[in-house]
Amino acid sequence: MFVVTGGNAGIGYFISEQLASAGATVVLASRSQSKADLAMKAIAARIPKADLRYHSLDISDLSAARQSGAALAEFGRIDGIVLNAAVLSQKQRRETADGHELVFGTNYYGNVQFAAAALPTLLHTEGARLVTMGSVAQRIGRLDLNDLEQRNTTYRSMRTYGTSKQAQMHFGLELNRRLVAAGQNMMSLLAHPGGALDGLTPDRPPAFEQTRRDRRNAVLMRPFVQGKDRAAWPAVRALLDPTAAGGELWAPGSATGRCPPRRDPLRGALTDQQLARDLWQKTQETLDIQWTV
Repeated sequence: MFVVTGGNAGIGYFISEQLASAGATVVLASRSQSKADLAMKAIAARIPKADLRYHSLDISDLSAARQSGAALAEFGRIDGIVLNAAVLSQKQRRETADGHELVFGTNYYGNVQFAAAALPTLLHTEGARLVTMGSVAQRIGRLDLNDLEQRNTTYRSMRTYGTSKQAQMHFGLELNRRLVAAGQNMMSLLAHPGGALDGLTPDRPPAFEQTRRDRRNAVLMRPFVQGKDRAAWPAVRALLDPTAAGGELWAPGSATGRCPPRRDPLRGALTDQQLARDLWQKTQETLDIQWTV
């Protein structure tokens, strides 16, 4: 059984569909049950025997994220989770109900809170995997541990998004190091989807259909980017490939996604293990998390 957060739309939908096509039971975790129902209908139309479930999740609300993660214990066995749900950059600085900057508070704090609550269930399943969805945007991120949420600096929307994804990727890497140190038979891996456009993505009614305008606008980009169906492959590979190892980053094999996903070496800020440890400690203090590793 695999859980895909934000599994009802975009890349998350195709992660869910591809897992179902491999014969897995898939839990679509999202805020909207009605949208998840549409996604499950679309998957079932292509894979009639698909075993699909819905699980309520709102990572913009820390209390809800914690409750949702803990509630996964009701499923008993969880073989893997893909932390795919995220919000994109915002034009202006906004805050969550918990008082955190919206993008960082949702993408980083929300995902960490959910993962921490789900971790005991994952640890009960031999060989379970947690895959954190990163982004090439992490390269423009700037992790200032004294001002993670840009309270004291000029708000830059894309940098904030990149910072949130870089923080998520540091979390995934540090979690794996702690799992190894604790002797746990569980892996934490990273994936990133590369560039993907709606206009290059196949329709999946009744969940979603692309507009003619999207299709027209994507024509010139076809040699350089991919559809969201192919952008899902790295996360699925990280989750299922028997040769995958903890701490790896899986990426598209080519910009257009026509080549199989591959392992991507860690570069730049992602090689800074001290920064990851400091971020972990600060996050633990901020969220008051008591880790089981």
